[in-house]
Amino acid sequence: FYLAPGDYHRVHSPCGYSVNMRKYIDGVFFSVSEKTLIKRKKVYEKNARLCLHGQWKEGYMSMIMVGALNVGRIIVNEGMNYEKGDELGYFNLGSTIVMLFETKGIKKWIKKEGDKVRYG
Repeated sequence: FYLAPGDYHRVHSPCGYSVNMRKYIDGVFFSVSEKTLIKRKKVYEKNARLCLHGQWKEGYMSMIMVGALNVGRIIVNEGMNYEKGDELGYFNLGSTIVMLFETKGIKKWIKKEGDKVRYG
């Protein structure tokens, strides 16, 4: 999920989520715009990021909050267990969230690539 400067910058749990491990990986702060991603390889791997690894009802889930140009701070709230909609943290300006998760029982997605995701 790409968060442009005009977007809402708080990150909420999309489901019930138990975080088992948090890991900060230091790095640079390249832009994460689509234009930059086409020109510059491995931006997500080189940028600073905060990884939350854990479990949801379908299995493993990881949320990776990627720092970017002008986004030097990623704030994560205390706690390890979250209900759907709970705030996990926020970015200082904008950036990207990469999500990896198992989907044992899910056969159809509600959102498609390019759709906006709105909170509330």
